[in-house]
Amino acid sequence: MDNTDAKKPWILLVDDEATLLGGLSEFLRESGHNVETAAGGQQAIDLLKEKSFTLLVTDIRMPDISGMALLRHTREHFPDVQVILITGYASTQSAIEALRLGAYDYIEKPFEMLELLQAIVNCLDHAELKHKNEALVEELQAQQRRLERLVAEKTDQFFEQQQKLNHLEGLHEQLIKLIDTLRDANNAIQDQVDITQESGKGYPDVVNQLLRISAREGRNIKKSLEDLESFIHQLKTDVAYGEDLSSDSGHAPFQS
Repeated sequence: MDNTDAKKPWILLVDDEATLLGGLSEFLRESGHNVETAAGGQQAIDLLKEKSFTLLVTDIRMPDISGMALLRHTREHFPDVQVILITGYASTQSAIEALRLGAYDYIEKPFEMLELLQAIVNCLDHAELKHKNEALVEELQAQQRRLERLVAEKTDQFFEQQQKLNHLEGLHEQLIKLIDTLRDANNAIQDQVDITQESGKGYPDVVNQLLRISAREGRNIKKSLEDLESFIHQLKTDVAYGEDLSSDSGHAPFQS
């Protein structure tokens, strides 16, 4: 019966003992796992190059390439592949060395099939969690890059707006000075008109008419200057708060 499921991770089982290799592979397939087998280290390396595996389960003592050498090769060339080592010649030194090199687990012969199965299940769960964590980290990094670009864009917009505000501030000061100058000139003219009218001297009709026109227009100029000053202040406030003055924002242009 073929229990292969393409969606499940693949296990590469390596041992030079054909009987043990056949028994383990059959047990793991019946347990629902995808399994490929290799009769030695070199064949295992060739299969690792051809196919994507999640887990490598290998005996340590093999005639061509040892399980420790295969572990080193896998860690160097296929770092995403997890490794479980099996040995009938266990020692504390070899166990420490295996774990130091990055083996997920180290199982001594003889072992129970369920012991190996549990180690494999734990390792595959660990690999899946690691993959999800890496994907999450990549997504967070992508979000961080997007946020950094957004911050850079907003910073550029801020400095651009600040430059506009600085320019507007200078223009605002110049216009206010001009309005003050015009107001002073108009006040001086109106003062002279008032003095002339209050003098009581008889002037020709054309002069009296000119004085009346000057007084009336002086009041109009005063009102226009006040409206212009108010409009300029409002314009500065709108720009400072980011209102788009190029669109129809509801502000009527200044009219004298």
